Amino acid sequence: MNDEDRRSELVRYGVCAALFERNQSFRKHSGVRSAFHREFVRTGLLEVRDGKLYDQLFEDRQEGDYVAFVSFEPVSARSVCRIS
Repeated sequence: MNDEDRRSELVRYGVCAALFERNQSFRKHSGVRSAFHREFVRTGLLEVRDGKLYDQLFEDRQEGDYVAFVSFEPVSARSVCRIS
């Protein structure tokens, strides 16, 4: 697992923890994604751009897990995570 993968997982665990604080837990990543938008983005607690960032991380994870021979360029991963 590279640094970008670790950061993506940390974001996912952070979202799960925030939802758990609201007495919500999910068996599937898609449930976490939906709840994240419902609880934080649609209510205005987070900005739409934050929701789009989470969606991008989710999609990248899906590709990395389920599409054979996918690779991500470190430059693009850093720009998505705003890391220099």
